[in-house]
Amino acid sequence: MVVLDTISLLLLDSGSKLLGLKARQLIKRAYQRDELSVSAASFLQVSLWEKEERIRYAGDLKQWRLEMLGAGILEHPADGTIFMNSLRSGPISEKLFKDIILATAMKVGATLVTVDDFVLRRKKIKSVNAKT
Repeated sequence: MVVLDTISLLLLDSGSKLLGLKARQLIKRAYQRDELSVSAASFLQVSLWEKEERIRYAGDLKQWRLEMLGAGILEHPADGTIFMNSLRSGPISEKLFKDIILATAMKVGATLVTVDDFVLRRKKIKSVNAKT
């Protein structure tokens, strides 16, 4: 199982060259095995970024989510276990989303594709740099 963090999901969807070869290969293999996934929190985070005008999306984000799921990306809903493992974030912030996504990857035993250097240095989480 592979979990994309929010930035990796956006890079993949946009076809960005910032998504590195190693990450693309891992994503392709996971997709072919029906093991490519995201945390439901990523869709919420994208909506917040769009509201904050940190990103621009001309379409309907609800429809975009359905398109991602229809294309074969699996969605892991955030449940009590994931939220309890995310509580160290404190007040709602960007860190909360990162922690929810991390807890999701850990719960499902997935490799996390991320651009987050802090996460990439952590030994407790199996991760791949989205830029490589």
